[in-house]
Amino acid sequence: MQNGYFYSRESETFTFLRVPKALLTSERYKGLSGDGVLLYSLMVDRVNLSRQNNWVDEQGRIYIYFTIDEIMATFGFAKAKACSLLAKICDMELAEKKPQGQGKPNILYPKKFEC
Repeated sequence: MQNGYFYSRESETFTFLRVPKALLTSERYKGLSGDGVLLYSLMVDRVNLSRQNNWVDEQGRIYIYFTIDEIMATFGFAKAKACSLLAKICDMELAEKKPQGQGKPNILYPKKFEC
């Protein structure tokens, strides 16, 4: 890369995150911060990996693992903010959290957003 510019098809060498436009434009999601939008986008991004790993429950729903510690490390958030964002995503029905107990990580079910 010369001078920091992209040349030819270099941009294809990077992994990009897809952000649902509805989360930024719909009145339904106005209460979700930019950090919340990015967290939800990362959760949805993990769905493909979970599907490949056959992380599917008895009802056929794909689930992910994204612990509070992982959220904190990924974003550099304090624990309170990571917990608050995940709670907001669940309150907005963009995900469902299923505790497993006994020190095991929660199962997260990212849900489809409404346009």
